[in-house]
Formats: sequence, C-alpha cells, structure tokens
Amino acid sequence: MAPTPTATPSLTAAPALAPLSTDDPLAFISELSDAEQSCLAGNVDPQQVMALLGGAPDAVSAEESAALSQCLEDETLLRLFLTGVIGQTGSLSAESSTCVRSGFANFDLRSVMFATPAESDEEAAMVGGMVGFLLMLSCLNEEEWQAVGPSLGMGADDRDSLQCVIAELGGQEGLAAALQSGAVPPTAFFGASTACDPQMTEGESGTITTTPVPDDSLIWQYETGALDEFVIVSPTVVEGVVYAGSDEDRVYALDAETGKLLWSFEVESDLSIPPLVSGGVVFAEDIASIYALDAATGTELWRSELFYSSELSSSSVSGATAYQGTETADGLEVSAIDGRTGKQTWATNVPRSSPIPLLFPLTAAGANVYVSDEFQVRALDSTTGKLVWSFDTGDVVQSPPTASNGAVFLRSYTTAYALDESTGEQLWSYEVDSVETDSPPVVMDGVWYLNDSALRTLDAATGQLLWSFAVDEEKAGLGEAATRPLAVAEGMVFVQTLFTYEPGRNALHALDTATGDEVWSLGADWDLSSIMVVDGVLYAHSLSGYLHTLDALTGEPIWSVHVGYHWWQRPFAVSDDVVYVGYLPTTWTEGQGSPSSGVYAFTAPRDMFDDARY
Repeated sequence: MAPTPTATPSLTAAPALAPLSTDDPLAFISELSDAEQSCLAGNVDPQQVMALLGGAPDAVSAEESAALSQCLEDETLLRLFLTGVIGQTGSLSAESSTCVRSGFANFDLRSVMFATPAESDEEAAMVGGMVGFLLMLSCLNEEEWQAVGPSLGMGADDRDSLQCVIAELGGQEGLAAALQSGAVPPTAFFGASTACDPQMTEGESGTITTTPVPDDSLIWQYETGALDEFVIVSPTVVEGVVYAGSDEDRVYALDAETGKLLWSFEVESDLSIPPLVSGGVVFAEDIASIYALDAATGTELWRSELFYSSELSSSSVSGATAYQGTETADGLEVSAIDGRTGKQTWATNVPRSSPIPLLFPLTAAGANVYVSDEFQVRALDSTTGKLVWSFDTGDVVQSPPTASNGAVFLRSYTTAYALDESTGEQLWSYEVDSVETDSPPVVMDGVWYLNDSALRTLDAATGQLLWSFAVDEEKAGLGEAATRPLAVAEGMVFVQTLFTYEPGRNALHALDTATGDEVWSLGADWDLSSIMVVDGVLYAHSLSGYLHTLDALTGEPIWSVHVGYHWWQRPFAVSDDVVYVGYLPTTWTEGQGSPSSGVYAFTAPRDMFDDARY
C-alpha cells in the first residue's frame, strides 16, 4: 500500500505502534531493527525501497520486492500500514495497538503489500488493502479519530458508519477470517457501505428519493444458486435471450420472457467484458481467452488464447467476425477470426510506437479496424487486414475511435481530431483539456459531444464550438472539476458534473442540445458509473449501488433498486419495455458464504407516461 504522509495532530502518546519515516530512505532504514538492516544490506537499494513504498512498484525488480518482503518483520509491516493510514505523526494508544494486532492476526498483510501480479491479482490486492484500511480505522479511539479523521476527509458520522460496516461484514474477527479464506469480494464492501450510509437508510441517495420498485413490476428473478458468485457484467439481450456473465467464470443464457435458464458455459477466469452476440454467435472474453459459443445451445465453437496481460486484452466484434490483437516481439498482431469456424481469415503485424500497455488496441467501426497505439492510430481494411492509413497524434491516444458519416473521431490528451475515414487526412482539430478518459467519442446528428473538464459541443463537420457547459469554469480549468458520463436523447444531453474537492456540489444536469441551456438538474453526491435514456426514462447506476429511474423530461424520480457496486460496468439492459439488471448481494452473514446473485427482470416504468407523449 502506498503511504500518504499527512500532517495530523499528535495522537495518544503511548508508542505501542508508531509510524515510520517514509519520505527519507536513510531515515526509514535507521528505524529498522539490526536484523532487518543486515538483511536489506546488499539486497535492496535504499532508493528502490522508497520507490516501492512511494507507490511506484513497477520501478522495483521482483527480486528487490521479494527481498524487502522477506527482510521486514511483522511489526514493521504493521507500522508501515499505520503510516499509510494516518500519516507520519503520532502513535496509537496501547489499547488501539492491541486492537490492530488482533485484527491483523489472521490477515496476510505481507502478500497485500508486496505480492507481485504473478502471486496475487490486482483485485485481490485491492480487497486486502480495503480490509486492512477498515480494520485499522475501526481500532482508533475517539481522540485518535478526531486527530486522523479530518485528514482523511471523515467526520464523527463516518466513524459510526465504519463501525456499522465492520458489523455488517461479520465483525473484526469474522472479517479477518473471511478475508483469509478469500470469501469476501469487493462488492460486499460497497454493499455494506451503502447499507450503513445514513442517507441510504433514510431512503435517499443524494437528492434523489430511492422509492422502491412497485411489487407488480418484478416479472422474474433468476438466482445463480452459487455462493460467492456475482453477476458483474452488463446483460446483453438478443432475440428473446438474456446473456449475462459472472465473476465465477460463467456465461448464462436466460429466456427473456420467463427467466428460465437455457444454458450456461464455464470459462477459465473472470469475464472481462459483457457477452457480445452477433450472427448467432456469443463472444465471451476472460483475461486469457476469447470464446465463441453457439447462441442457441451454448456449445463451444472455438476458443482463441490471448497472449498478453489483461491491460492489453481487447476484442471487437463486427457481424460474425471477431478481431483480436496479440502482442508480438516487434508489435501487435491483429487478426480476423470467422465467428462460426474460428478460422483466421487474415492477420497483420502492426509495429508499436511505444512499449506502454494499450488500453483499447482494437476498435471495429465502419469499414475499418482501428489499432490505437500510444501515439498513433492505424486503420486496417476489415476484409483484408491491409493498412489503409496511419495518423500520428503526437501525444497519448485517449479514446477509441468513432466513425460517423465518413469521418473518424478520436482524442488524445491535448487534442480532439476528425479524420477522413478513407484516407486518414486530418479534417480539423480542437484543443482540449488534459483530462483522462477512455470513453469513445459521442457523435450524434452532426454534433460531437466532447466530455472533458467541461462539456463542449463541436460541429462534427467543421470542429466549430457550438456551446459549452461547466458549473464552474475556473475549477474546471484547474482540473478540479470534470463532466461525465453523458447520454443524448429526448432533445437533451444528460451529463454529470464532478468536483474533486467539493463532492457536495456534484450534480446531474439535463441540457437542451440546441442551446446548452439547463432544463433541470439534481444534486448527486453519489457518482454515476453509467446512464442511459430509453423511451423517456433515464436509467442511472450509481457507485452507491443503486439503479435509479427518472423521468428524463423533468428529472422526477420514479423508482430505485439496490443492485450493488459493479466496477464501472453497466449492470442493466433495456429491451421491449423490460429492464434486465444483474444484481449483487448487499448483506453479509458471519460464518456463511455470500448470498447468491443473479438477474432481475422489471417492467420498465414507461407506462407511467401519458400515451400522448409518444
């Protein structure tokens, strides 16, 4: 865990557990025991120690990381973790220190802090850090909390909520034991956090009332029936079948009308993208392989192994053809695979301009397949694989391309581009703020809705700015505020404004697409992971774990359902007046496996509107 030194008031004086110096390698080493110093000597460069403790593990060799892990004693690891939580000043009381030691007795803190990707996946390490953070904070007495809380952005109410979360997850002993057995997934923490949020227990999320779903709206409910299994990727609805994927390596096909299980298929690891269905083939992808399944029976047609890490793992489907990229010694091999047979129809090796891992190497759009390297975008003919054109952005590509009306739209850190789809010739460019985003450009009806520190609308043909929207232009310009995500429907564009240092100002806005004038807005102290508008209903999934439905024209809340935290995946799909939602358990019982999750089917709240509206 990367320590974050903070200036906090002195804590209770008894130095049973005291922070370590983490801003000076020599000071840090001098505070270690003679045995630890002797072990480190000659094995680890002091500056490399700081690189690892300072949050740059990639700069440290696996050998040095292993040596550091082996040399540091358990007490030192606890002190390091303490430093990361409360900063470098003050010590815990003897009673709090005893509580910390008890909480970590069955907790593999060493693997959390030093495990390499080969030893522990990123999600497991993150869960470990979250559990450790909770256990440490739950041990603070009132005086210590008053000293530490403000530096962590927490108040007295947050201490009560923290104790509630610990209790929801089985208490300190139950939580540590569950973590040791690997039984607690990240979703459980967010479910418990939501259950213990005073606003949630009062039936409110931000300023949107969380009115329950009417009883007669539930059409069916499918439970996976497997403990510790969670439907985490977006359902896909095609020709009367709902396809959903779980974190326990399984694809489900359900009858959309009844919820009856038609078939399921087990893959080798967690699914990384929602199932894609095209040409009677279901394409599923985990971190190791692409699978092609017969949509009617679930029979495996073929699988193709991916030879690179999950950061590079990406496939795109167009028609019944799957495109995949495989890292080679000198580039990226892009190939097209027939969806029914698994036979490769063409393969092209594309040189790399940088060794940095790719976020979205492949995008099939229009007549081309686009390969987005760090500084370049190349267009390959989708039928032959031949290079059509190449375009150099000059800085890091920040979005997969979007094709519309003969043009290709993409953005880098500093610039938004429109290119000719056939030639790659630059049609125009527009300077943007350096805000990280991996969302594809949204281009509709000749307008590019550019999501940035402010929402900007550009004429797709000329690049001319039509209008922009930011609640606070000054803060947006300083990078303290941003806009995301967005949807365009009903003559409006829906966007959320996020304030880094003032989350109480976050809000969801509906703007007139022609003028940018605000039609309505709602405070949203929760953060939205996805929004969609279908038949006048706005669906918004929040990081608090709720799926909210609103009247898109007025912002009036309709109903909300608690479906759990889904890691930025959209957990719902809307088809034929039905809302299909993948849900996660939101409660936890000590000594038991997690409750099963599954899929809900609700009647869409479309019928609340006067028929005259549509």
